[in-house]
Amino acid sequence: MNYNEALSLGGQNIATSSITPIKRAMEITEAEEYEFEALGVNNKTCKVLAELGIEFPTPIQEKIVPLALGGRDVIGIAQTGTGKTLAFALPIAEKLAASKGFALVLVPTRELAIQVGETFRSISPLPQHSGSQRSRNAPIYAATLIGGMSMHNQVRDLHRRPRVVIATPGRLIDHINRGTFKPNFVSILVLDEADRMFDMGFAPQIRRIIERLPKARQTMLFSATMPPEIEGLASGCLTNPERIAITPPGTGVKSIEHEVCFIKNEDRYEMLLKILSAQSGSAIIFARTKHGAMSLNKRLQSAGLNAVEIHSNRTLGQRRQALAGFKSGRYQFLIATDIAARG
Repeated sequence: MNYNEALSLGGQNIATSSITPIKRAMEITEAEEYEFEALGVNNKTCKVLAELGIEFPTPIQEKIVPLALGGRDVIGIAQTGTGKTLAFALPIAEKLAASKGFALVLVPTRELAIQVGETFRSISPLPQHSGSQRSRNAPIYAATLIGGMSMHNQVRDLHRRPRVVIATPGRLIDHINRGTFKPNFVSILVLDEADRMFDMGFAPQIRRIIERLPKARQTMLFSATMPPEIEGLASGCLTNPERIAITPPGTGVKSIEHEVCFIKNEDRYEMLLKILSAQSGSAIIFARTKHGAMSLNKRLQSAGLNAVEIHSNRTLGQRRQALAGFKSGRYQFLIATDIAARG
């Protein structure tokens, strides 16, 4: 997984005439580790990041990590792809490895929950139960609670007393009602993609969950936009937060070229087919509704195009299979609703 998109080595030029390849590689490695160490990340974690190919912190990581390590509540306004997952995962792993406490990360979709869980496992690869000996470099065990997966297996994971729980709001409410998740032990709360969770109708569940959490906790909220309802949520659940805005709401990715076609509604499919037929690489086509995605996928497949669909009517297994197939090149075109727009 790539946590630092479109980053370059940058910095000073390195003269190659007087430095052997081995020495030059050592100097670059030291610079990579120093960048994250300067944020307060311990040396062992820096080495893990280097092994993952994460060379330098992104702007949001530079701002958020020191604040979070210092215990501050933060609001991070940033688009997907800016490295915000690692911005909260790093300080959580650092703090929990050195002290008592538990972290809860709420996300809008199953796919994002799985991605966040993979991030925690990648920076802290070996499991640790909360009752075992702790040290600053001790790894953290994380559990993922999402719909579409076995409740029995999730209860088993919770019995292992994970230090981090990543969950969608609806499934977490199920566990709270069953008594299998105890919210009163949470010391760190992360609300990731807060605006998306509100768009999906999770506001009541989020408020119910927050009401059950200890008042004395650290809270981090991340959102691509800050509409009034998210501002209201932030004012009610964060204490004197530091606000970090990396990308203004509505900012597009500069490396993407935009083209607009003005056509009649009945000509849309023929125009899309013409564009896709001339496409040599892979492409994602976003549909407004899941029924539209299903219909379009059938028409593209009938036209001989290698396409697959992803939307809320698909099971988690079907979604993961579609994404894996698209990533591997098995499918050239992915037709998706906005379930795939973030994370």
